[in-house]
Amino acid sequence: MGEDNLYREGNRMTQDEPAVYILFKSRGGFLIADKKTSAELAEVTDESVRGSYPGYVDVQVQAQARRDSGLHDGHHR
Repeated sequence: MGEDNLYREGNRMTQDEPAVYILFKSRGGFLIADKKTSAELAEVTDESVRGSYPGYVDVQVQAQARRDSGLHDGHHR
């Protein structure tokens, strides 16, 4: 996503600066966990997210899998 940002230091404004938002699924919705400014989507890998949030990502996936007990091998029963 491209964003316009105002930086207080130097009183400068950027236009269409790239940003990637990290979202986590929570209670049927999504929460913004982080914003990577000046980053492209290809630069934010699964490994970098797992490294930045140790344990949290895997715990969320396991909890979601328990709630989605109707899914087996990616298919509903």
